[in-house]
Amino acid sequence: MKKLLAVLLAVTIVMSMGVVAFAAEHSEGDSHGNTSGANVDQTKSNAFEKSRGYAADSKLYLRIDKDAVSDKTQINATVPLWVCMYAYGGDGVVVTPITNVYKITKGNMSGQIKVTNVEVAPQNEWSIVAKPAGLVTDPTYDATTNTLAAKQMTLKIKDVDVPAVSSGSTVTVTPTAAWKTTDTAEGGVIDLPLECWIAPNGVNGDETLQDVQVVNVTYTISLAA
Repeated sequence: MKKLLAVLLAVTIVMSMGVVAFAAEHSEGDSHGNTSGANVDQTKSNAFEKSRGYAADSKLYLRIDKDAVSDKTQINATVPLWVCMYAYGGDGVVVTPITNVYKITKGNMSGQIKVTNVEVAPQNEWSIVAKPAGLVTDPTYDATTNTLAAKQMTLKIKDVDVPAVSSGSTVTVTPTAAWKTTDTAEGGVIDLPLECWIAPNGVNGDETLQDVQVVNVTYTISLAA
């Protein structure tokens, strides 16, 4: 997870299939695990190595909005960067994170935070389609009603079904009132359980045992009113 401090926050979450079990990886740097501005200056570090340890530069960036007026309020939140899911090709069931596993956590700040906008963009020729009738969450699903085709998937984030959208395009999802922290104390969370299905009968078999990026999800977070 990445600690972020900003007045308005937009974070991309990458989901992939093929991992043996769900896991939320994290990074204190960018989405590839790199730590921004942490390249050690070897000349400086040699001078301090024995007595003071290593030296590292911290690069600060500033973006200015000439029309913006600050209310001196900041947002402190921890947001998952990566989501890995495991899919059963035989019946199309996808193992996804459940409540209190995949979540946005509020840091040390006053007030509540909420998700105000969600953008979903399928990747690598995958598309999101409406969920066929009869597909429900384990353990009562009926796999015979799964009519999805190769590289089609359904996706539900929290209490919202993502509308149909093709690869390379983006669809906007409007969160409900439930997409906010439950309290004002540090550690308050926004749970984001997922539900996903893919096509059955092994039609995506050529991608077995590969991690395939299937969708980007961007959350925009602000203070809750």
